[in-house]
Amino acid sequence: MASPQPGHAVLIVATPECQASQIEGAITTLRQQVGEHGNVQLEQFDRLGQVFLAPASYDVIQSGHIAIPSTSHTTAMLNKLAEAAKPNATVQLREPLTERGKDGLQSALTLAGLVDVVVEENDGNLTATCKKPDYAVGAAMSLKLNFGKPKTKAEPDAAAVWTVSADDFDDNDLLDNDGDDLLDEEDLAKASTAPEKDCSTPGKRRACKNCTCGLADAPADKPAVTGPIAASSCGNCYLGDAFRCASCPYLGMPSFKPGEQVKLSDRQLKADV
Repeated sequence: MASPQPGHAVLIVATPECQASQIEGAITTLRQQVGEHGNVQLEQFDRLGQVFLAPASYDVIQSGHIAIPSTSHTTAMLNKLAEAAKPNATVQLREPLTERGKDGLQSALTLAGLVDVVVEENDGNLTATCKKPDYAVGAAMSLKLNFGKPKTKAEPDAAAVWTVSADDFDDNDLLDNDGDDLLDEEDLAKASTAPEKDCSTPGKRRACKNCTCGLADAPADKPAVTGPIAASSCGNCYLGDAFRCASCPYLGMPSFKPGEQVKLSDRQLKADV
């Protein structure tokens, strides 16, 4: 059990079982230990819940040491003693072994806010020693926080980012056989077939499929008729004069098949004056 030191403020809690001489002797001993600059205060065990104890006022608190009480400390008593203790103060108490037991007393002291709790059992009694944490309720302290800009890796040069080397490619990313495997036989056949020339293709003129200009009907040994091809606005010129309009360029000519090449005379190609 830690002894009070000079200048300490001590709270001693006496039980109804204590004799007056025992109380007087305990107070005398404590006053000698704390000296003239210290203080010793006496409170009764059965009146502990009714008296006022200034918060954080005592360096040492002893309860039940003069004589062991007949009952255990209640939760309210333990909370009041813990509140009255200074930061880092020592709290010592003794009580009979009850149904709460050793572990129950240790838990009750811990829940009251005390630390370093040690409970011992001896001759049917429990002796507990603990301390008040080294800080007061509502205490504050500054924290050193580093809010500086976090260090980041140096950004690579923009030119280096766009530089491509052979090591940047994986062989699995390249096409096999330059992509020839992606073409089937039909694609290869289309690629090897040259498109046929139509009427507008330079060189020897050949009639295209579905020819509508009359080149397909022209004799093979005669040159194709050249010259302007009159366009029909009504679409009935090939039926004959009965179906032709007054300004039809085919007026006076026999009927012909649709798409048949018709040769107009120079007179017919000139407008009437």
